[in-house]
Amino acid sequence: MSPPIQVMYLWNLFTRKHKAVRRSGLEHRFVSMETAHMVLGFGFDARSNDYKIVRILYLDDNRRGRKAQVEIYMLRTDRWRSSECEVPSLCNDSAVFLNGNLHWFEDGHGSIVLFDVAVLNDLLAVYISFIDPVMDPEQHSICSVWVMGEYGVPESWNKLYTFNPCGEVVGFDGFMRNGELLMEIYGGGRVSWNPITGQYANFPHVTRCNLVTVVESIVSL
Repeated sequence: MSPPIQVMYLWNLFTRKHKAVRRSGLEHRFVSMETAHMVLGFGFDARSNDYKIVRILYLDDNRRGRKAQVEIYMLRTDRWRSSECEVPSLCNDSAVFLNGNLHWFEDGHGSIVLFDVAVLNDLLAVYISFIDPVMDPEQHSICSVWVMGEYGVPESWNKLYTFNPCGEVVGFDGFMRNGELLMEIYGGGRVSWNPITGQYANFPHVTRCNLVTVVESIVSL
């Protein structure tokens, strides 16, 4: 039996208010199903003028195999709604919100390849890191950053830069305000890389963290 989903909170760090999100009506089904994976997304829906949470649960059912269950929480009504639909396997746990849409990266690549979706200068960006054990037995990652110059146009993807950190990149935390990349190196903690100077610097924080884009809001919870 899988453990119950932990309590989820919405927190406005500017107003210092938080709200416990109501539990969904699906949790009683976890008695007979195993939760294989869960991904989350949060953003503002301009059409309904409401903040929403999107949660995708990948469930293992002994009779029907693996399937995805999509749930949407609406802040204004404090309610969940759900639907069963075809959803690809998504590899990053949390989504990137841009232009009213949530973005995840689809799984299906080798385990030595790391993808992460981010936002850089209001453009959708993809960070890619991979290891070529044949060309580099020392397991140094080869990293690159691509941006979508015109949103929604696949042909507008362009590579910004490629770089080679000293070690294996096992995690990408995102872009800092000054444009530097923050990465986690295997056995070496976190480092930042400046794409202008090409210099690396050790990051003082050693605990696990996720970087997110914060937009000031006084929305009441």
